[in-house]
Amino acid sequence: MNNIKCAKSMIGDFMKKERYVGICTVGEKGQIVIPKQAREMFNIKAGDSIITVCDKEKGIVLIKSDILENNISFFTQGTISNEKEGER
Repeated sequence: MNNIKCAKSMIGDFMKKERYVGICTVGEKGQIVIPKQAREMFNIKAGDSIITVCDKEKGIVLIKSDILENNISFFTQGTISNEKEGER
């Protein structure tokens, strides 16, 4: 029972921090339904593009494409300048 209380507490903490934890079921065709709360949080509508990032050890991450586009500098920060320095 302590594990259940701990899990509920963790989920409550996530919700307070504008995060969401949900469960998706994989259908026969390999499709998942993103939970309503997550779709509302990120304003995901039918036809939106979602990027799938996979790592065999770490798992799968779904990122709405416009969020990634708006924050691409965060992921690539320093990469171009480091490559140029290495060429010198």
